[in-house]
Amino acid sequence: MTDLQLQGISPEHSTDLPNGDPCGAGAPEPAKTPEDEHSSALQAHYHSLKKIGHGAQATMFKALDAHNHPVAIKIFDIKKANDWKDIELFEREVDVLKDLKIKGVPGYIETIKTDSAIYLVE
Repeated sequence: MTDLQLQGISPEHSTDLPNGDPCGAGAPEPAKTPEDEHSSALQAHYHSLKKIGHGAQATMFKALDAHNHPVAIKIFDIKKANDWKDIELFEREVDVLKDLKIKGVPGYIETIKTDSAIYLVE
């Protein structure tokens, strides 16, 4: 068993580690939380973020787009994922939402990915 497997990281995903360090042995950078990062990841298109809910791995925000239309932003914190399956399930949720067209249900707008979070804008 490799060091990565002992850490719960499968070999096929080892190159997805932050900082591009496949061994995870490099000097760690200061950890950024999605809350720290979301302003830089989202501020070009969205403003007036207001937290409206949270769960074990994600936080929901209400915001306004560049045209002042309301949007919902779900921030999935990758570091809170128990394993790679949690990330895959969130990405599947994004894929389903892309095809979902139901009146009254927010539609997919975009997904933004950073080293520590996946932002689902609807």
